[in-house]
Amino acid sequence: MRSVLIPCILLAIAVPVMAEDAQSRASPDRFQLWDYCERMWLIVEVIAPSREEEGQRMKTDVEDIVRNRLWAAHLYNDSSHASTHLYVRIAWGKVAWSVDFEYRKTLHDLLATDEWDHATTWMDSWLGAHAKAGDILDRVSRMTDHFIVEYRRVNENACGS
Repeated sequence: MRSVLIPCILLAIAVPVMAEDAQSRASPDRFQLWDYCERMWLIVEVIAPSREEEGQRMKTDVEDIVRNRLWAAHLYNDSSHASTHLYVRIAWGKVAWSVDFEYRKTLHDLLATDEWDHATTWMDSWLGAHAKAGDILDRVSRMTDHFIVEYRRVNENACGS
């Protein structure tokens, strides 16, 4: 009886742990944001056809906000050869505006082409109307914080505390 009981107890303990580990490896969060806490490159694009001068200032301000926050979180890499990057796009028109954050990872296409390329694996967007520059910068700031929190949550073990 004892020889059967001990393996059953060990199995009862191991199965939930193995299932939890397999589940965490297959989670959408892990695919979207996991990258061993490697530092990322930043690309900012501001599309503001009717506000050229303001658009240039906006681009500089957005780069400063996002870069400084990534740097403070130890996530910024100023090399364009980084395997991941955060792409921030602002579209600012006369009536409406949008902010898009895309986290892009280098992925390997094993099935079709056997090539490596960047692909968006995580995205966050916001749409607004009749905004001033300060409203857009406030939204960029909030979205940057949200991205860092999500990224650090998924990469917690690799990033440390």
